[in-house]
Amino acid sequence: MGRACADSLVGTVDVIVLVDRDERLLATARDELSARGATVVAFIADVTDRARLDELAATVAGIGSLRAVAHAAGISPTMADWRRIFAVDLVGSALLLDTLAPLVTPGTAAVCFASMAAQIVVPNGDPAVDADCVYYIVSGSAVMGTQTLRTGDGFFIPASAPYGYNAGPDGVELLEIRHCVAQFDTQMLESNAGKWAAMADTIASHREAWEADTVSPTLAANRAAGAPV
Repeated sequence: MGRACADSLVGTVDVIVLVDRDERLLATARDELSARGATVVAFIADVTDRARLDELAATVAGIGSLRAVAHAAGISPTMADWRRIFAVDLVGSALLLDTLAPLVTPGTAAVCFASMAAQIVVPNGDPAVDADCVYYIVSGSAVMGTQTLRTGDGFFIPASAPYGYNAGPDGVELLEIRHCVAQFDTQMLESNAGKWAAMADTIASHREAWEADTVSPTLAANRAAGAPV
């Protein structure tokens, strides 16, 4: 996605600043765009590194006015755990925009692509997955409608069927098993802005506790009992 954006910017700006954490891919993109006549600056950075983003902003300011930003850093659950997903997809995007904000002038435009993965790990919602899924309650409890599911319970959701649940008072740890070969698609069907705001508030209020919770309750219990893990 990022490379496609860079390709489309050739000829529309004076200088293209390419940013990536992969030095090899960055060099390849720089050379190929330069061969098309573009003036390219390659900058290695991770969007979760605030100090490095500050250096990026200084580099951009030294080149000239900020015309456009195309931000395409995003990872999915197949690439990292939920903490890294939030750090890159959600926090990283905010850090980048905050860092570049002082450089904005009339006419500056920014478009951010990421991944919906940063929004699907929420205590309630109405997603639909295009694959049959079986869910097993590993610890805690979940409320679906009028039914409370506890440790050891499970439920089946057929492909493309919308569903939602609320985590119990002590949270819930779920094991999800999808019937799919490699890829799947998740759609978030909730359209009520108030519910999304409530989800965001819940995430913010639990952030410190979740950051400190580096081991699942089940794994911690198994370790304490000396069980193989």
